[in-house]
Amino acid sequence: MVDGKLYTDKTYAEKEAADKGTTAETIVAMVGNKYYATIDEAVEAAQDGDTITILGKVAVKPGDLPAQPNNKKLTFKGDGDDELTFVDSTGYNMYYANGSSLTFDTLTITWKEGDQTYQGIAHTADTVYNNCTISGMLTLYGNKNTFTDCHFAHKLVNYSDCALDISDGLVGDLRHILERSCVGARIDVEKLPKPCEFSIYNLDEKIQDKLCLYGGGDYELLFTAPSANEDKIMELASTYAVKVSKIGKIKNGTLEILKHGNQESILFYTMNAKNYYFDYESIRVPYDSAKRIEHASKKGILKNGKRWFPNPNGKLCPDVWEFASVRHTNKVAGKVVKQNHPTPKPREMIERMIKASSKQGDLVLDLFSGTGITSLVASELGRKFIGCEANVEYLDCGLEVVRDKNGQ
Repeated sequence: MVDGKLYTDKTYAEKEAADKGTTAETIVAMVGNKYYATIDEAVEAAQDGDTITILGKVAVKPGDLPAQPNNKKLTFKGDGDDELTFVDSTGYNMYYANGSSLTFDTLTITWKEGDQTYQGIAHTADTVYNNCTISGMLTLYGNKNTFTDCHFAHKLVNYSDCALDISDGLVGDLRHILERSCVGARIDVEKLPKPCEFSIYNLDEKIQDKLCLYGGGDYELLFTAPSANEDKIMELASTYAVKVSKIGKIKNGTLEILKHGNQESILFYTMNAKNYYFDYESIRVPYDSAKRIEHASKKGILKNGKRWFPNPNGKLCPDVWEFASVRHTNKVAGKVVKQNHPTPKPREMIERMIKASSKQGDLVLDLFSGTGITSLVASELGRKFIGCEANVEYLDCGLEVVRDKNGQ
C-alpha cells in the first residue's frame, strides 16, 4: 500500500513508494473486503468458514508462518496466477492445525529448501487441494485422498506410495526414496523410456543408458506404487495422455541396475505338455512387505469378500528370478577375483531349478557341467546325477570342491 493505494506486486509498490518518498506496504491477502500485509495476519483475523484470497506471488518465510488456525474451516483461494511459496521450512505448519479443515483452491504451492524445490507437502488429514499446481517433492503426510480436480500427478496420489520429480537424475532421486524408505530396488535399463533425440543423433547404446540413468528433467516423475494399482494407474495415464513406463521393482536390500547382458533366460521343456512335473510349492519366496504380511498373519486381509491369510512358506515364485552373480558374492577383501570358470552359476539358482523340476531319487543330467555345481547340488538334494565336461581344468576344479566338502 502506498498513500492508501493497494499494490500486490512488492517490487512495483517499493518503486512507487521511492518515487513519492513514502513507505511501501505490500498487500498479500484479503479476507472479505479487508486487506492484510501478511498471511499470518489474515489467518488470525479470519473466522470459521472464511475464504482467504491470495493476491499475487507470496513468499512465506519461517518467521511468517501462519498462527495455528485451531478449529477453523478456512479456504486459501487464488485465480490461477497466484502463488504461495514456503521458503526454508518443512512446509506450512498444518501439523498443528488442531481441529481445522483447510482447503487450497486454484493456487500454485511451492516448498523450497535452500536452492532446491524439495520439501514436499506436509498436511493433516483435513487438508484439500482443489485445482492446485504443486511444485516440489510429492511426499505426503496424512490422508492421501485429499486432491481433487488436479492433473495426473495429483490424481496419482490416490494410487502411489511416493513420488519425486527427477532433478538429480533417475538413480540419484531413486536413492532418496530408497534411503528414506529403508528398501532396495531393481531397475531394468532396457525398460527406461528414451527420447527420440537418441536415434536422431545416433548415440551409442552405452551413452544412451548412462543418460537415462543419471540424467533427467523436472518434467519427469518417478513414483512407486503397489502392483495391485497398475491397471488403475495405466487407465489414469491414458485419460491424461501421459506416458508411464514400468522400469523396475521395489525389493529388500540395495539398488540393483539390470543392464544389457546382465540377465539370462531359463527355458523349461517338457516331453508332454499335459503330463510333466513342476513343484511350485518347494520354491516359494519371501513376501515383499514383511510388515504387511505380519499383520495379515494375525487377522488376514479381506479380498473379494473372502479373508486371505499368507502362506507361511512365502509367495509363489515369480517369472523373474533375482540372484547376485558369483563374481560379486565371492569377493576377496572387497575386490572381485577371477573365477575358475568364465560363467559360474549361482548355487541358489541351480537349487531352485532342481527342486522345481525333479523329485528326490530322480536323475539329473548336466551335459555341460563346468565345475560341477549342478551335480554337487543335485547330490545334496538327494538326486542322482550324470555330469559331462570336456575341459579337464574345469573338471579338476569341480572335484576339488567335492573333496573339500567331504574333508578329503
